[in-house]
Amino acid sequence: TIINFMLQFFYAWMVVYTPIYLYHHIGLTWGQIGIIFTVMLSPFVLFGLPVGLIIDKLKVSKRLLLYIGFSIIILSTASIFFVTTQNIIAWALILFATRTGASIIETTSEIYFFAHIGEEEAYLLSIFRDMNPVAYLIAPLISTLLFVFLPFNYLFLVLSLILISGFYYIPRLKHNHESR
Repeated sequence: TIINFMLQFFYAWMVVYTPIYLYHHIGLTWGQIGIIFTVMLSPFVLFGLPVGLIIDKLKVSKRLLLYIGFSIIILSTASIFFVTTQNIIAWALILFATRTGASIIETTSEIYFFAHIGEEEAYLLSIFRDMNPVAYLIAPLISTLLFVFLPFNYLFLVLSLILISGFYYIPRLKHNHESR
């Protein structure tokens, strides 16, 4: 549930501040941003099924995939802080990488969650799903406070630092053999 919250927090932060950053601070047009976002969202189509198959058929550890997903999302989100080019290919690749990490985390965390709850714990599904609105309340509050102290591009560096806490929660997951 905490990993799901972190992912929803990432979405809440990025959906608001990425287009603003690309338009007002990098100087891209809305047409260019539309192209970039089309590429950016393709990992959800490309990687959801393969990640599920890797877990189910190849028995790859969900923890390993979460580590990989968090590594990708953290590094690619942090890179936004450093990149100032108006090259839409560069931005498409960076944002594609952020959503590649997100896609891996989303697929893996959902598979893990549903493998570890039973019908007597159905109430946990509500808590798991409620992380979305909770994140959409907390992320803007934190980012708004940061505007007082930091320039806009630092938001992405701070977000990547927040996401590092995912490495704390991954080893605390139950082992695969404990699933229902």
